[in-house]
Amino acid sequence: AGKSGMALRSVVRRARGAGRLLSSGRLYIDGEVRGASDGAEVEVVCPADESVLGTLSDASVEDADAAVRAARRAFEAEGRAWAGAHETRREVLLGAAEWVRRHSEELSKLESLDCGKPLAESRGDVAYCGDVLEYYGELATASTEEVVGRFEACEARVVREARGVCALVTPWNFPLMQAVLKVAPALAAGNTIVLKPSPLASLTCERFVREALGPSCPRGVANLLTGGPPSSVGRGAEALVTHPSVDFASFTGSTRGGRAVLSASADRLRPTALELGGKSALVVFEDADLDLAADWALLGIFQCAGQVCSATSRLLAHRDVYAELVDKVVERTSRLVHGHPLDPETTLG
Repeated sequence: AGKSGMALRSVVRRARGAGRLLSSGRLYIDGEVRGASDGAEVEVVCPADESVLGTLSDASVEDADAAVRAARRAFEAEGRAWAGAHETRREVLLGAAEWVRRHSEELSKLESLDCGKPLAESRGDVAYCGDVLEYYGELATASTEEVVGRFEACEARVVREARGVCALVTPWNFPLMQAVLKVAPALAAGNTIVLKPSPLASLTCERFVREALGPSCPRGVANLLTGGPPSSVGRGAEALVTHPSVDFASFTGSTRGGRAVLSASADRLRPTALELGGKSALVVFEDADLDLAADWALLGIFQCAGQVCSATSRLLAHRDVYAELVDKVVERTSRLVHGHPLDPETTLG
């Protein structure tokens, strides 16, 4: 145990010396980096060893209101010019993709320290973020009108318009990836955003907004709130999803949190997208390739330590292959290495 602890501390020291990893997250509102209006902060703790990585500003109700108002002003400015600036939005998103790729190793290490997943998983997540940003960057200039039918005296036309101010609330298990999956399509479509990442893992999101989006977007287009439950309640996170000027809400997280967001949206008939917990099944029939099935079963339940909404937490096998499949899964599971996320030998964070 002593040697193991020394090895982990050595890995952390090496990681901390590898670049600008430890960080303190601040709010990004209306083009400015700022602390919470009342100075409140919460600690950022590495789940692998409970070391303190930094602090986050704990956004207040006033901060949430300021962020939403900034996003509203940016959306309405100059006759909703941002919604019509297709080429500008393309350049913003392609520039963000280039920024992510340029800082990929640094972001991957920060992600692993912040949420505890093995470095190999974080590297895959960050690489995917670059691809998503590039995809939506190219989509930003796509036609927003489509004729779907013509008749004698008229035609049917679909016109795609920006929704407005989007509140985007993301979880801790895929911090930067989930943020990008919400931010990129929202900006590509001409919306303005207020991103609220999980207080348990916000550091890559904070850097992404502050360094990649903020400097390239018009003031107020991209805003960030940090902090919130479980460290505090009734503050910025709650104020964001209940704000009357939010036009669209997107939430990924717990079922309980999703109910609260949907309840807040129901009073305003506000369009809302929810991605909540699940209990997914992997079904294996008697004619399946059992080696392949075992590999997918392992990935489905142990990726991100099994803490994924789409994790295949139920494995249903035909009785004729059940015993053999169990043996294969057990053998593969025995080879997993549990350890610090920055240790290159770790396969389970």
